[in-house]
Amino acid sequence: MNIKVLIPVMLILFSSLSADAQRSRTRRTREVRTADTTNIMDKLNFEIRMGNVGISNGFNLSLKPSVGYKFTKAISAGVGTRFYYQFVSVFATDDYSLFDYGAFVYGRAKLGQSFYLQGEYAVTKFDYSRFVGVDYTETYPLVGAGYLSGGDKWKYGIEVMFPLSEAARDYGVSLEYWINFSYQF
Repeated sequence: MNIKVLIPVMLILFSSLSADAQRSRTRRTREVRTADTTNIMDKLNFEIRMGNVGISNGFNLSLKPSVGYKFTKAISAGVGTRFYYQFVSVFATDDYSLFDYGAFVYGRAKLGQSFYLQGEYAVTKFDYSRFVGVDYTETYPLVGAGYLSGGDKWKYGIEVMFPLSEAARDYGVSLEYWINFSYQF
């Protein structure tokens, strides 16, 4: 009678162990599956900004494309380039144009779904060769804030940046304003 009791007890014990092993294996594969489906493109944020538009005594336009990596839902950092074109029409003399360009790195902290604070560190070559025969290259920090709204993937909004360097404000604009188009903000 001992064997008659021992065999069913062993069958129940082995079947419960195998059922537990199957459950834990399923959990691991789900975790691996979700980790494998995270694509780096889902963490990238692409933006193009147009700003500093002016039509007084000529034409001004700035362009600032960038790409960033989202570390969390609220924190991101990235790199970009900046271009500033200015055509000046002067009465009774020759017209001239200036072209400033550079690059920047930025860090951003989102405040809720739409607002954000941003800090940048930029290097810009200011075109002053027409006036003084020399181009000026400045490295300087900027701070600012922005607002974006729109759909799930594409958003649009405004951004205002303030250069903290007095020399950068003298050579360029004292307050940058941008119309922002963002993909995966």
